Amino acid sequence: MSNTNPRKGEFIIGLAYFEYNGKKSTDFGLMIDPEFSLVSPEYDVTLEEISGVDGDIATDNKRYKGLTREIPVFFDSVSNLNQSADEVSNWLKTNAGWHELTFSDNPNFVYQALHYEQYDIKKTLQEYSKTIINFRLKPYKFYQSGLTEIQLTNGQTLNNIGSRPARPLIKLVGDGDMTLTIGDQTINLQAVDTGIIIDILADTVVNINGRIPEWTKLYTYPLPKLPVGDVTVAWTGAESVSMIPRWEALLP
Repeated sequence: MSNTNPRKGEFIIGLAYFEYNGKKSTDFGLMIDPEFSLVSPEYDVTLEEISGVDGDIATDNKRYKGLTREIPVFFDSVSNLNQSADEVSNWLKTNAGWHELTFSDNPNFVYQALHYEQYDIKKTLQEYSKTIINFRLKPYKFYQSGLTEIQLTNGQTLNNIGSRPARPLIKLVGDGDMTLTIGDQTINLQAVDTGIIIDILADTVVNINGRIPEWTKLYTYPLPKLPVGDVTVAWTGAESVSMIPRWEALLP
């Protein structure tokens, strides 16, 4: 672990590896430089100067901005430098899009990351055995413990251990009209066929197979979040209800 003292809002990762898109960096002999750190996200406020008005006019955009982070990595030990560099480049370019990112010495959290290549990773790895890997991060992270599906009992009290309202994925199984109450918020559903899946993070409502949009079954909006702390979940009309709660916190 580095002896460097982190600045306020930073979390020092230390000598470790990361996992992205289903593979560990150590699968390719890559380790993270000890000086790498994550910083807190910036709140999105638009500042505007208006003639005749002292100071700035602030518009609250009600969101946190995404982050771009450079992860410095190096080859720990590889037998074929050129081949390993080629494999790393191919791994990071496979399935472009958002993927889960985790760090070995911070295993309780899962980050949402998108890789994009600003440097020629293959070339720098071949020449120097080290490089910079760029990731775009969502401003929040999930608790690992909140990413497992749980089967609920009617009237069960859940404890949101995060620091932000959670945006769960909820699956209701059954037919006909249903209500789902989360704390003091209620979702009304009508004429459900077999079941329905409500993804509050993605803001989607689909059939039980996850393929067909089912917004016409929903008679209340917006979709409710799980507040921080204890919240009771109850329902009528459904045979069973399960949930991936997605407890979350802001970076770092």
